[in-house]
Amino acid sequence: MARGWIGLALAFLSVGVPTLPGCFWRSPRPYETELDRMEHERQQSEEQRQLARSEAEHYSAVVYFAEGSAEIGADGVRDLTWFAERMRSHPEAVIDVEGFAESDGSAAENVDLSDARAQAVARFLADHGIDASHLVAGGLSSRLSPAVEATPPGRLNNRRVEVTVH
Repeated sequence: MARGWIGLALAFLSVGVPTLPGCFWRSPRPYETELDRMEHERQQSEEQRQLARSEAEHYSAVVYFAEGSAEIGADGVRDLTWFAERMRSHPEAVIDVEGFAESDGSAAENVDLSDARAQAVARFLADHGIDASHLVAGGLSSRLSPAVEATPPGRLNNRRVEVTVH
């Protein structure tokens, strides 16, 4: 009678009846193998996304503007074209476009000008293949302008748009 029970137990095990974890005769079920494969692919995909994100975060651009202008100059076009070409391979990246202005003039004018500069750069990037829904553009006026405006290079540094990836 005992031999019959052992034979019956072995028969159940061979046809796929669940066994206790850790049993030495337990073989992986096809669905477990598939789940393991899918989990491995998911982990690899997540690692690739993180690697791409960290690579994209190394790219940035700064565009300088003429006094009172929101028109992108030749140097800005060159730098933004380079940036857009690099970012096309990172379509999931979110890009900040922050405009700045000198402190000359009224605060309202500076806010408008810094915003117009940021919007001009965002439009340029969108026109060059960057998904507009991934662009966050805004003017910061002279509130966060770090350069001392006592010198012409300081004033030029405050007439800029910074493009960063996060």
